[in-house]
Amino acid sequence: MNDLGQTTNTGMLETGNGWAGIYAGGGVSTGNNTGIFPDAVMQNGYVLFPGQTGNVRLTGLNLSQTYDLAFFNSVTGTSDASTIYTVNGRTTILNATLNQTTTSTIFDVAPDANGNIDIQVDPYLSTSQFGLLNALLVNGHTASANAVPAAPVVNGGSAAANELVVAQETASNNADSLKELTVYPNPFKDVFTLAVQTSADEKITVQLFDLTGKQAFRKEFEGLMQGTNYINIQPGAIQPGVYIVSVLYNGSKARKTIKVVKY
Repeated sequence: MNDLGQTTNTGMLETGNGWAGIYAGGGVSTGNNTGIFPDAVMQNGYVLFPGQTGNVRLTGLNLSQTYDLAFFNSVTGTSDASTIYTVNGRTTILNATLNQTTTSTIFDVAPDANGNIDIQVDPYLSTSQFGLLNALLVNGHTASANAVPAAPVVNGGSAAANELVVAQETASNNADSLKELTVYPNPFKDVFTLAVQTSADEKITVQLFDLTGKQAFRKEFEGLMQGTNYINIQPGAIQPGVYIVSVLYNGSKARKTIKVVKY
């Protein structure tokens, strides 16, 4: 099922025999489902011990899309339970110890010719007590410069919605030469980090829109240096849901966007 409750062709298959089994009840429970996932998800996961390797294959993926894979793990106790996830030679690491809020994401993964993505899971260190996989968010998107659709322009629509669409259409080629935006964690609870690349000293405006085009957050940031800049965004009291992060490069008037989920 996808986030709209629709049945999809996507499936998940265990491959190989490396998993030690299910670690039932080993993860954190908030008692009231206030973590990044429901308690039933956070408490249960596939488990590995040092020297073991687990494999999972995602099947039935869309060959015209790339996918962001957000991994989640959780375990009670205070020992190291760092897990390394490997996809197409790229890795990300997440420590499961007492985790109830954080995911770790590998972005823009392309499926193979059969529509599959293979994932390898290992304890990160020989001293790590566990390797765990409790949940996996699969976010597919069309690989293009404007991967996130803008809110539609309608008669009487808000200025924020119209501004977003016009800016998408008039973004300069300067934006295409920059790396896409990245956000972590995604989904986020209160704060997320936005990675923005600039080609020169730059001033940017960061805005957050809901899917109706209503602006939920706006702030300007000055003195960004050439290269990748990491900016903490705290939108404040907004409702859970899907939002569009829009970054306007004030010098070139180029704009880039990315979708985020508030839980």
